[in-house]
Amino acid sequence: MVGLSEIEGAWMEMPGLPRPAWPVVTRWIRRNIEQDNWEEAYDSAVMQWLEAMVAGLSPGYEIHESPNFFILAAQSEEDAIALLKFAERTHRDLMRHLCGGEDEKTWTGRHVILLFNEPEVYADYVASHSPGEDEQTIGLAVMINRGYIHTAAQYTYLEEAQRCIAHEHVHTLIHLGVNRKMPRWLHEGLAQLVESAVFGSRSHAMDAMTASRHRSFWNRDNIQQFWSGDSFNVPGDSSELSYNLAVVIARVMAEAPDAYADFIREAHRDDAGESAAQDIYGKSLGDYAFAFLGPGDWAPQGADPAPDTPPDSEG
Repeated sequence: MVGLSEIEGAWMEMPGLPRPAWPVVTRWIRRNIEQDNWEEAYDSAVMQWLEAMVAGLSPGYEIHESPNFFILAAQSEEDAIALLKFAERTHRDLMRHLCGGEDEKTWTGRHVILLFNEPEVYADYVASHSPGEDEQTIGLAVMINRGYIHTAAQYTYLEEAQRCIAHEHVHTLIHLGVNRKMPRWLHEGLAQLVESAVFGSRSHAMDAMTASRHRSFWNRDNIQQFWSGDSFNVPGDSSELSYNLAVVIARVMAEAPDAYADFIREAHRDDAGESAAQDIYGKSLGDYAFAFLGPGDWAPQGADPAPDTPPDSEG
């Protein structure tokens, strides 16, 4: 349906693995293909991209597909099928919880997951999409939102790959339509909650030593970097404790499921979700930070200060 080699400028001229110039491809599809056929057209373009990737990678990589996913990996057929089944199940569960069971119409093709065996290939691939980003904050997987939104991950073992898929697919669905303006801290907190729920464990449970580190680290100044999302990109304690604090706050807010469902749709990064929290929960985000961190000026800038007593929480 779409021949990338026939579209002028459809491939980016740059070192590394082949990459379509997705704005060019998108413009061509939307000008030349009926809207009802856009998803099929994108699938065609994606398959050509992945085939070009296979040609540029070491031997062993193959393309695997299911109704909602393409996975590029160098794993056994058995593991690839297991990953596809897991991805489909996770997608179905997330659509039910985030979108009321209905697929968000994105007018693009299937979701793409790239699983790289070689750490250096993964690092180079991510760096080519996010120049200047510190490698220490990237982790084992990332949702790439430039061009065609997709997940790239460093493959270690099957269960870890499944964790990465669950986590990053939350980011993908949020970015594609659940709430494109969601604050970074809520993005990360929600993704970690889903990851824990999928694997039936509280892998992000708090211990006394980590709680003490939080209370020594956070102050009225750097908490604003947390609310803005900047602290997640600072290597070391800042990044680690930001992810941790995000899931602590998200877990408490999720104890009211109906309110939380509204909150994840309404929270806006312009104020870190503060106005949505006050409208939906009747509390400031500073209240939730106070419940864990203790007394302090924890509210996003411009919000009312935290009250003298914390909201109900699990401690």
